[in-house]
Amino acid sequence: MMENSTNISFLHTRISDTLPEEINQLLPKIINYRFGILPLSNMLTTEVRSHVLPNCHYQFNIGQLKYTDEPTQIVSLTTSVETPSLTEFQAKWTTKISTSRPEANVLGKFCTLICKQPELNIRLAHTTAENLAYYGAVLINQGDQFLIETPMMLPTNVVKFEENYESGYLALPEYGGGYYLETHDTPHFWSHLNANGAGFLLLAKQIDDETYHVSAFAIPYGQGIYAPGGVIHCDGLLIGDIFAIYTVTPDYSTAILKDELDQVVQLTILSD
Repeated sequence: MMENSTNISFLHTRISDTLPEEINQLLPKIINYRFGILPLSNMLTTEVRSHVLPNCHYQFNIGQLKYTDEPTQIVSLTTSVETPSLTEFQAKWTTKISTSRPEANVLGKFCTLICKQPELNIRLAHTTAENLAYYGAVLINQGDQFLIETPMMLPTNVVKFEENYESGYLALPEYGGGYYLETHDTPHFWSHLNANGAGFLLLAKQIDDETYHVSAFAIPYGQGIYAPGGVIHCDGLLIGDIFAIYTVTPDYSTAILKDELDQVVQLTILSD
C-alpha cells in the first residue's frame, strides 16, 4: 500500500517519492481504479513514475521520458500530412449530461455526442507520422526528443488496461457510460511498456458543425504517440500496461457517443 503527502492510501499504485508537491496534491484525482464485471476487466493506475516540466524537451525510451536541455533530435508535427483510412460520421457535440459510475472519468462529468447512427465501424489506419498528423498527433520513436507543450507540470503514469475492460466496464452504460471521445487543453503521451500490449487509440477531428472523421491506430511497441492539447481522442480501447502522460484540468469535454434514441452507440474496429 502506498501513501502520498495527503495521507490517502492507494492500494494498487506505486508512487515515486520524488514527485513535486504540485503533483502530489493531484494524486487523489489522477490515480484511478475501475473494476469491471468480467474477469480481467479492470483499469488501474499502477504507478505514478515521475513528472515532466512545462514546455521542455524530453527524450523517449520505453517507460521513460528523460529531460534534455540540449535537444538534438527534435521531432515535431510533420508538415507531410496524409489522409488515413477513416470513418466519417454525423453527430452533434452537446452539453447534455450522460451518466456513468463516478470513477469513469477522472476529468469530471460526461456530456453527449449525439450520433445519427446506432453503430460506428471505425477504420484502422496505419500508424505513420503522416497519418497521425491528419489529427494533429506526433509519432515518437525511441531516442526521439520532443517538446511537451503544457503550462503545468504533468505526471508520467503507468495504467493497466485489462483485456476485457472494453466489454466488462467501458461499453456498459451503468459502468463506463459507453464509448466516448474527449478533448482538453493538456497533452497526452501513450506507449506500451512491453511487447504484449494491444488495442487501439482513437483519434478524431471535427470537419464541420456536425461532421467528424475518426480513425483507429495501434501503437507499435517501441513507439509512442504524442497528442497536444486540443486533439480529440479515446484511449479506452488500449490493452496492456501503458506508459502515459495524463492529468486533470477544468478545460475539457468528454462526450459519450449515443444515438438519437439516447442509446449507447456500438463500435467496431475495421482493419483494411
